[in-house]
Amino acid sequence: MYYSIYYMTTPRCILNCGYCFRDTSPESIAAELPIDKIMELVTHLYKNFNVRKLTISGGEPTVLGGVKNTNFLELIRHLKQFKSNIKEDNLRIELLSNAVNLTSDITEQLVGIVDRITITLDSLDENVLNRIGRNTGPYRDYVARFRERFADFTSKGFDLKLHSVITPVNYDSLVPLAEYIASCKEFKVSKWKFYQYMTYGQPEKDLVYAIEDDKYFAIAEKIKAALKDTSIELSFKDNKLMTDTMFNLLHSGRIEYFTNKNGIKTRHLSDILTNYSDWDELAKECAIDRKMIDKYHSIGGNR
Repeated sequence: MYYSIYYMTTPRCILNCGYCFRDTSPESIAAELPIDKIMELVTHLYKNFNVRKLTISGGEPTVLGGVKNTNFLELIRHLKQFKSNIKEDNLRIELLSNAVNLTSDITEQLVGIVDRITITLDSLDENVLNRIGRNTGPYRDYVARFRERFADFTSKGFDLKLHSVITPVNYDSLVPLAEYIASCKEFKVSKWKFYQYMTYGQPEKDLVYAIEDDKYFAIAEKIKAALKDTSIELSFKDNKLMTDTMFNLLHSGRIEYFTNKNGIKTRHLSDILTNYSDWDELAKECAIDRKMIDKYHSIGGNR
């Protein structure tokens, strides 16, 4: 069996989205693995954990190590060795980025290594993006840049995916966004994942971004209706599904996961993943539900 891993390589970012849960404290930044350890870790995942799909995320992965593009491109070059024409040997690579640093000269270096590029797009309304914090400071014109970047990605043959976080702030602009994507001729989105805003114990953010389940499911149905005549593969992750299936590789090299005992969900962190020989040792030592891993994080699973 082969597996998929979501690797949040760094907590650093150049945007300041209000709903983001990343920890940018000095302690968190210090826990980020250096580039040589990151490359050692992904090699370990490929060889010993049968990982054949790797999502590179952040924060913003293009500022890995606190420098623009340098460490990021070193990681990309390292990953090239895991590309293969043999399906069972090929590592499929997805990049999740805000695309600010993904200029054409940079994406040219990703061709043949990165398979899919994912951008978060929560609205086409500049005022909404301003309120979220995705369209401020030196990185304004988020929507115009998104259009420019996706056209460039399309010309280079990348598969395209969108992420959107559903909150009260962008609630009314999600259907117009879906209608725009459905009618767009400049590029073709193959997959779109919608997340319900999830609390990480930050009450001040919850007051602004938390959304009731009924409103989340109601807008999900409207989005589906707006996209029903497209070939876009849709995915919706509510809070329950996110906590039930949580299995993220953090910038510290540790796995973040939840256990559920008597209805009480508790967050845990593993040791650095290179300290485990394989899935069986990890599941045993951390009391992780192996069936959950196989169901939601195997290639062809439900993630």
